[in-house]
Amino acid sequence: MDHRLIFVFLDGFGLGENSPRNPLFARQGRVFLSPLLKEVPSNHTVIETDTLVMKGIDAICGVPGLPQSATGQTTLFTGVNSAKEIGFHSAAFPGEELVAIIKKENIYSKAAALGKKPVFANAYSPQYFEYVRKKKRRMSVTTHCVLAAGLPFLMLEDLAAGNAVFYDITRSALAKYNLKPSVPVVTAAEAGVHTAGLSRSHDLVVFESFLTDQAGHAKDMTAAIAIADLLEEYLVSVLKSVDGNTSLLVTSDHGNFEDLSTANHTSNPAFFLVAGKAARVFHGIQSITEVTPRILAALAE
Repeated sequence: MDHRLIFVFLDGFGLGENSPRNPLFARQGRVFLSPLLKEVPSNHTVIETDTLVMKGIDAICGVPGLPQSATGQTTLFTGVNSAKEIGFHSAAFPGEELVAIIKKENIYSKAAALGKKPVFANAYSPQYFEYVRKKKRRMSVTTHCVLAAGLPFLMLEDLAAGNAVFYDITRSALAKYNLKPSVPVVTAAEAGVHTAGLSRSHDLVVFESFLTDQAGHAKDMTAAIAIADLLEEYLVSVLKSVDGNTSLLVTSDHGNFEDLSTANHTSNPAFFLVAGKAARVFHGIQSITEVTPRILAALAE
């Protein structure tokens, strides 16, 4: 079977309790991803059918403390329990030990070894790499993965042509950077079409957004509800725009967004969803350590 996958990584998006501090339950009774789900997803939700898996998966990985981004993302994109490897949960950007794991085990290199064509859908600007060169900015796990696999970065020109996606989905955040070439704002639905379009020439499409983590740290309910609406529009558009052999996978590295009573990460399970023919490959998944191995298993079928 010719499986293709779109992997949407949402930083800091956990599944929590039915609470007024949980944005998914604060949307005036609207069900998040209602075309797929019949009720608001919580940390008690477990759905496993031939075409849909929806549940929370463990992000703590047997290591004491709250899960963090550097180790959580390294684990997600390699399949290696990186917090266990280095002995603790590491925040923000990966250090040398995590980068070494990424170089050896990243999902793009493993997909390419299967004869598959991967792409990171996020658009970059030349200014970003200049900031990195000047050590004004550190590189994320996802950026290190692209470098480790020797993949080309998609740039603003690709974004303008509809062949990439910006981290905020609509490109609204670009206005504050005064970048050239200028790129028009799009709707979340249009960004979904662009994401789906990449799956016609790639077997594995990865997109990252950290809007959820930003809203969680800010404890900003208004922003969080707006982001949930935006994500729903975007993800539903992706699903409507893909062909029958392309599945959508959405997951995260840790909790945060689902509990705005705290500005910290949470111990809640990470949001996990797969919609499409590949769903059965993910039956029984329990941990973020299993995401990359199961993606590769789906691609190999």
